[in-house]
Amino acid sequence: MNNPDPTNGPNTRLTLALEGMITALEHGSNYLPTDTVEQTRTLLDRAGERIAISGNHTVIALAGTTGSGKSTLFNAFVGDLISEVGRLRPTTTTTTAAIWGNDPATELLDWLNIPNRHHVPPGTTTRINTPNLDGLILLDLPDFDSYRTEHREEVDRLLQLTDAFLWVTDPQKYADALIHTYLRRASDHTNISTVLLNQADRLTNEEQIACANDLQRLLHEDGLTNTHVLLTSTLTGQGLTELGHTVATTVATKTATRERLIGDLHRHARALREHVADTEPTLPENAPTNLIDALAKTAGTPTILDAVEQDYRRRATATTGWPPLRWRQKLTPDPLKRLRLDAHRHPETTTAPPEEFNTLLNRTSLPAPTATAHAGVDLATRRLGETAITGLPRPWAYAIAAATHPAHDDLADALDQAILNVDLGQRRPAWWTIIGALQLAATIALATGLTWLLLLAGIGYLQLPAPATPTIGPIPLPTLLLATGALTTLLLALLTRTWTRIGAHRARTRAEKRLHTAIDDVARTRVITPVRDILTAHRTTRENLDKILAS
Repeated sequence: MNNPDPTNGPNTRLTLALEGMITALEHGSNYLPTDTVEQTRTLLDRAGERIAISGNHTVIALAGTTGSGKSTLFNAFVGDLISEVGRLRPTTTTTTAAIWGNDPATELLDWLNIPNRHHVPPGTTTRINTPNLDGLILLDLPDFDSYRTEHREEVDRLLQLTDAFLWVTDPQKYADALIHTYLRRASDHTNISTVLLNQADRLTNEEQIACANDLQRLLHEDGLTNTHVLLTSTLTGQGLTELGHTVATTVATKTATRERLIGDLHRHARALREHVADTEPTLPENAPTNLIDALAKTAGTPTILDAVEQDYRRRATATTGWPPLRWRQKLTPDPLKRLRLDAHRHPETTTAPPEEFNTLLNRTSLPAPTATAHAGVDLATRRLGETAITGLPRPWAYAIAAATHPAHDDLADALDQAILNVDLGQRRPAWWTIIGALQLAATIALATGLTWLLLLAGIGYLQLPAPATPTIGPIPLPTLLLATGALTTLLLALLTRTWTRIGAHRARTRAEKRLHTAIDDVARTRVITPVRDILTAHRTTRENLDKILAS
């Protein structure tokens, strides 16, 4: 039992390991094996209970095979015949606890569920006469090779709860497979384990050295590279003083409890780490272009852009066209209104429904996506998923594959709501008003000149006295009004047609950019972010498990 230096900070290491495991499970439990996660949560609960109960006691288990002499060693510690020894096997049928110090450790022993308790009085003379064992609770466990199932179950239960281990074997059984099965399970507790090769009096000095070396070799194979082999004999007293010193040092440092829990956390972290990759794939910051394009087709963007362009031309003509013909635009269907995309045209008059009804009531009238459009989205998301799952274990990869394939209806609803909230640029440009006013003035001039000339023609036809007609230079005013008005309306019409074409194209471009932004938001929210969240959970899980294993 090689006791760690307390200056290494077992309290800090345990705190960091516990925090790391809690964080790892919070982020990765959905993608890790359920049974391993549940076992780890049980460990966390057990660790919390053990730390809360008592920090002043160290529970050390004497565990071994039938006939190895562990009960005799227990009695040598206690100084009395507390554990029965004899030829009948198994001799130890229930666990016995010996307690040193004034504190009876009732709560801790109740938690361990050990009713057989013996308090070692202060000053008791024993064969292992080691002072300063206050705080020690020594357990004599049943034999773990007992033919009685309940004995083996009791051993397995308590070996999960004790703080340190004294593994007892003998020259005949030290290489048996069963004890090494238990020792391999304790490979994360090499610092708080000591293996006792008991009954060493049966061997010569050369045989003792050979057996100890062979056992040390087996321990290395079991992963207990830092565990010491101690030769003991209750018959000759060999090794008992060193054993007492080892136990006393373990009790005095008061680190065994935390070292035990750190070792358990290491074992569970290693088991969980097998289901986490070493790195995570890198996703682009923005949604891939092919995904945006596929979503745009699904959302009906081409139809919307055509409607924006048509709406601009229609409204421009209704405002800047020749006044006598403007009424015809009222008979032309509003393309954006037909698609229910005109909400931003008069925002001050739009009343939003309650949030819970917003999705139901506020919808566009865009045509449903075609099967081809859906197939394009599936292809784009599949490519994204293939990039995002590279090198990941299956549960993580399956989760990402599901995240990259949201339900078509959900995705369509999200796109519909996003488009509905896009301002498609339906404001009235200032030049419309100016051109419209000029067209009206020119039309009035044309109409005035024409009417005036018609009146003069009528007077002449009736051979009535003609009134004096004002002139501007050599040109009569009515003729000038008619010519100027006609020429102006024609020039304005030509100019307006050019500006309207340019303005409609710009309106389409602005709308396309805004729709692209809205669709990109949907792609990031519905596809990229869920995938990134899973990759972030993977990274957090990996980093915390690695932090535990490095502690």
